[in-house]
Amino acid sequence: MSVMAKGEQPRGFTLLEVLISISVFALVVSSVYGAYRVTFQTVSGSEGQATAGAAARVILERISEDLTVIATDSDGSLQGKRGDVGEHRADGFSCVAFAHLPFSRTEKRGGRAALTYSTEENESGRIDLYRLDSPVRPGEVQEDTGRGEILGKNLLSFHVSYVGADGSESEEWTSGSEEDEGGSAGETKNIMLPVLIRVEILVPTSQDDETGIYFRTAVALPVRGDEPSEG
Repeated sequence: MSVMAKGEQPRGFTLLEVLISISVFALVVSSVYGAYRVTFQTVSGSEGQATAGAAARVILERISEDLTVIATDSDGSLQGKRGDVGEHRADGFSCVAFAHLPFSRTEKRGGRAALTYSTEENESGRIDLYRLDSPVRPGEVQEDTGRGEILGKNLLSFHVSYVGADGSESEEWTSGSEEDEGGSAGETKNIMLPVLIRVEILVPTSQDDETGIYFRTAVALPVRGDEPSEG
């Protein structure tokens, strides 16, 4: 304990002491804020990746389920078309499959469906993915009924490629018909399909993310003539 002389006035902090205290306080606050910011960015990034993964899973699972029940007979079809939005891919394809999704309780389940996956550039310059599901009967002519329901929003890329029986990979596909080996000459039973379809999507983790995360799947198409029965 210091002893003050008689008549001596208590003195406060000097300017140097105040400046040192402020510097130490600022250093502590800066360190705490830096740690908080890193933690916040980590949590935010993890949430963004989880959201992107959930969105990608919905898209890839829906496409996989549709393609595994694609119709392979002469009433089936597969048309794949390449598209581009800026530097990224915005492909689309259509097919006939046994994958009709009923949208009401009175609507019959199952049966053939004309499925169309299409892409469109939105106002933000990113890609929206649509799925159109139209129930059909063999031999019916399909009419364009719009884009359907939106399956994925604000994608950076949607890329589809097709692997033929010879192992070659192409960016587009047009299904032709092939003769049935066991039938008479000129009789067509099956359509020409790739043996594998690869799908790759690029999903952003936030509104400002321009790099995104790639999600990929490959779907082996069913053996010709091995599709499920209608009804």
